[in-house]
Amino acid sequence: MKNLFKDKSEAAGYLAGVIDGEGYISPHPEVVIVNTDIELIKACAEACKMLGIDNYYINKGQAPSHYIHKQGYRFITSRNRSLTKLLKIPIRSNKKLDKLHEIVKKSNFSHRYNDEIATLKTFREKGLSLREISKKMNRHYITIWRWCKEYKIPKSQ
Repeated sequence: MKNLFKDKSEAAGYLAGVIDGEGYISPHPEVVIVNTDIELIKACAEACKMLGIDNYYINKGQAPSHYIHKQGYRFITSRNRSLTKLLKIPIRSNKKLDKLHEIVKKSNFSHRYNDEIATLKTFREKGLSLREISKKMNRHYITIWRWCKEYKIPKSQ
């Protein structure tokens, strides 16, 4: 399914339309699209790739109740970064847009980990390696690495 969309604006429009028509905003927080057409779900994934939304997954789920004998598919995206990017697409449903704003605001990543980020910066200034920091902070190495990259925490000199 290469080159399904001409550009990012077309991909954003498609994804917004599908969210308006087939999607719902869950308080977990996640955006979920349920449909019996796997090609529609794959097109959502392609649109997300074009828009730089890399955190999503597709699974088989229960079909909508009026499709008793059909397989349903669920497209789900849930990371705060992904949800924030979805705020930039032209979703027309005010109810869904308000709910999306609400869950992004509630799950805002930056305020939850301020203490840990400050601790990480202190450890980096002391010259500790990422492995040493991950053990001291009881966090997975990849999490520490991502935080350093995301918050632009330099290696100590």
